[in-house]
Amino acid sequence: MGRMLLCRNQKAKQPYFVEELGLNLYSGEELSYYIYHNALLIGENFLDERLFRFISQELGMTKLEAKLRRWADQADLSELLLVILQDIHYYNADELRQFRSHMAEVDRMTPGQRKLVCAEELLSKQRYAEARLQYERLLYSGDSALANEEFQGKAWLGRGIVCARQYDWMEASKSLAQAYALLPQDHVGKMLYCAACQLKDDKWKKEFLEQLEPEKQKVWDQEIGDAKKQSRFLGRGQEVSEWMDKDNIRKMSGLRQLVEIWKTDYRRHQGG
Repeated sequence: MGRMLLCRNQKAKQPYFVEELGLNLYSGEELSYYIYHNALLIGENFLDERLFRFISQELGMTKLEAKLRRWADQADLSELLLVILQDIHYYNADELRQFRSHMAEVDRMTPGQRKLVCAEELLSKQRYAEARLQYERLLYSGDSALANEEFQGKAWLGRGIVCARQYDWMEASKSLAQAYALLPQDHVGKMLYCAACQLKDDKWKKEFLEQLEPEKQKVWDQEIGDAKKQSRFLGRGQEVSEWMDKDNIRKMSGLRQLVEIWKTDYRRHQGG
C-alpha cells in the first residue's frame, strides 16, 4: 500500500481484490486507505455484493453492511464512501473533512473531466494498461469536453505517454502528433521526436518528424545524447552499475534478480 498500516480490526481470510490497481485488501484499515487515496478510481459499481460480503463476512462489520445496503439506492457514492471511512475509524475528523471537501470537488466535475483525471491518476500509479483504456474511452466517447482543444490535447498527450511507457512507439507517435497539433509546446514536440525516433519504419518516422522544426530536432537530439551519457548513474542504469564492480558470482546473481524484478514490473504495467 506504500506505508505501514496499524490494523486494529480482524484480518480477512479472503482478501478483497481491487482490479484497478491489482492489489488485495486484508483489513478495514486497508479498505479505508484505498478509498481515501483513490476515490477518483472508484465507480458506482464499487458498492456491490462482493464488497458487502467482504465487509460483513471477512471484517465482521455486519452493522456497516446493513447500513450500506439500506442506503445504497438513496445516497450518493461520495456519501457512502464517507460512511465507510467513519465507521472504520482509521481517519480522524480533520482528515474526514478533507475527504469530504475533495469529494465535493469531484462531484462538481463533468463526466469528461472525471475520466481525464482518473486516467491521469492511473498513469501516475504506473497502471499503464488501465490508464490507456481510460484515455481511449474518453477520446472516443464523443464527450462535449473534447471540443476544448486544451482538454483534448491533454487526453492525447496522456495516451501518448502511456503508449510510450508500453513501448508501443507507433501508437505513441500517433497520439503525440495529435497532442502536438492541439498543444504546440516544446515539451510535447520533444516527446513526439523521441517516440518517432524509435520507429523502424523510415516512411512513418519521416512523416512524424516533418511536423517538427529541424532546429528544434537538433537541440532535442543533443539533450537526448547528454541524457544517455548520464543514464548509467540514474534509475535502472544505476541499479545495473552497482552490480558491475562485484565478483562474477555476485554480479550474475544480482543482475538475474534485477531482470526478474523488471519482468514483474513490465507485466504489471501491461495489466498482467
